[in-house]
Amino acid sequence: MYGINSLDLKFQPLQNFIANIVKNFLIFLDYEAKVEGENIIVIHKNILMQFEISFDSTGWKGLFLISALVFSTPAIKLKRKMKVLGLFLPLVFLINLTRIISTILIGINFGFESFRFWHVFLWSYGFLLIIFIFWASWLLFEYRKNIKTERKIIIEHARRKRGTKRRRKI
Repeated sequence: MYGINSLDLKFQPLQNFIANIVKNFLIFLDYEAKVEGENIIVIHKNILMQFEISFDSTGWKGLFLISALVFSTPAIKLKRKMKVLGLFLPLVFLINLTRIISTILIGINFGFESFRFWHVFLWSYGFLLIIFIFWASWLLFEYRKNIKTERKIIIEHARRKRGTKRRRKI
């Protein structure tokens, strides 16, 4: 991750895409907003504010982190990992959009200091916490599922050893 950070990567189309989504949401909320590249410009109470959607703001680190956590989890088949990523990646993307929109709304309505606190402390660490909660919840789900499956296998094996068949309830 540190190596990737030192490259100062940018993906302008993604930054612009997210900036436009956020701008449209702000307009929906009756804010005067426009986009210039990756910058969102908002005029509120005759004050001009500019918010940059940097490459880090795209949420790529969160998407990378959840992918790395899922793929590095042992004893779970690749098919199951791909299924859960099909759920987690869009969720992480949406949570990141929520993070950006709420941070900008805080900045617009409460000023730069509130924006900075919300951005740096609450959302940066909160975003990581949410990702770890997703991953831990999935691990717990998989663990419980595997325990039930293993219990059935053990019971079936014990019955076969005793020579009894599983009785069905009627």
